[in-house]
Amino acid sequence: MEHIWPDANLHFIWDQIFADNISVMSVRNFINALKFKSNKIVLDLGFPVHNNYFKLIPQLKKSGCRIIWFECDKSIALQRFRIRNPNQPISEFETQMRNIKLEWRRIAKEVHPQIINVLKINKTPKTYEELYSEV
Repeated sequence: MEHIWPDANLHFIWDQIFADNISVMSVRNFINALKFKSNKIVLDLGFPVHNNYFKLIPQLKKSGCRIIWFECDKSIALQRFRIRNPNQPISEFETQMRNIKLEWRRIAKEVHPQIINVLKINKTPKTYEELYSEV
C-alpha cells in the first residue's frame, strides 16, 4: 500500500493519522477500515525513522497488529530500494539507512519488532513460502 491504495478512503484516513499527530482515534479508524476490507492484511510501512512512526507502531501493536522487521544485507536492500523506487535518488536510501543505524536502539526498544532475515545462511534470498512460514 505504499504507492497503490485499495481505495481513496483508506489513503485519506492514513493521511489523517499524521495530520492529527497520531491520535488514537485516527489509528483506530484506519485499523477498522482495514479490517472491513479483510482480516488478513499486510501493511508495508517501510520504516522512515520519524517520530510519528514511534507513536504509530505502539498503537498498531495495541490493536493486535504484528510488527515484523525484514532484515538483509545493505547491498540487497539497495537493490530492492531501486526496484521499488526507480526514480528516487540513492541519497534517500543512504539517508534512511543512516537514520536506522543511528536510531536502532530506539527502534528495538520501542518498536520491538520480530526480526526476520530475508537471506539464507548461504546469502541467497529466501522464497516467499519460506518467509511466510517463518512469519
